[in-house]
Amino acid sequence: MICPLTGPAYGQAMIAAKSALILFPVSVNPEITTGKDLAKQHASDMLVLINDGLGSVKGLSVLVYDPHSPSVERAVKEQQFGEKEILDPPDTTPNGVAKARKLAALMGADMALIGSVDSYVYQEPKESVPIEISVQAQTKPEKPMTQAVEEKVTITCTFQLVNVMTGKAELPIVITGRGTRGPEQAGPAEAAMGIGAAYEIAEKLLIEIAALSPAELGGTAEPVPVPLPEPEQRASSPSKNKSLIPAMIGALIVGFLLSGGG
Repeated sequence: MICPLTGPAYGQAMIAAKSALILFPVSVNPEITTGKDLAKQHASDMLVLINDGLGSVKGLSVLVYDPHSPSVERAVKEQQFGEKEILDPPDTTPNGVAKARKLAALMGADMALIGSVDSYVYQEPKESVPIEISVQAQTKPEKPMTQAVEEKVTITCTFQLVNVMTGKAELPIVITGRGTRGPEQAGPAEAAMGIGAAYEIAEKLLIEIAALSPAELGGTAEPVPVPLPEPEQRASSPSKNKSLIPAMIGALIVGFLLSGGG
């Protein structure tokens, strides 16, 4: 958005600078063993969904982390990072945050978005499980009460939106997503339910990010000045003025005179 700025001796416009954000791949908790391959796949699904969604957030210029970018490869040659270290996505621990800040700074970013899959649980369907209830002995039912257990996948993630310069985490948040079997799904559906959980997590995260202010998104405190021609220059040398506004005003005046002024 361009905002006019007037001064005593010059004309100037101000345009808000976009905040450069590095989006890191979502890491997976190494303690996850059951369903680990699916957890990794859904972490990749989340990266795609989040990247697509961030494209519509105003004030952000998003770049997915690339370990083969020239600045990162140069840091490896200078032994700032090990070759394996740049390939493993940073997690949301303090060490992971420090790593993400350093890598994002190398790539000239203002913000870094990191995430981790903390847990992955697949719940098999069960027709009936006992329900614990508290009743008086006189009214105790003859048969234990039961209920069906729905088949579902539950994924819990932690995300942090980190200011590269200050190290402040603007968005430390834990999000849980759940995916259930669709009414027309038949056969194994764990992978499909996991995608549903990943979609829910990405949607919740994007809502949180979209609600942040430009300052919280790492925007510059002062807009970037865009110089415009001096007022005197516009008056004395209209042929050099590239603005369409003077030309439009001139055309209106000429049309008025040719019409006889009435």
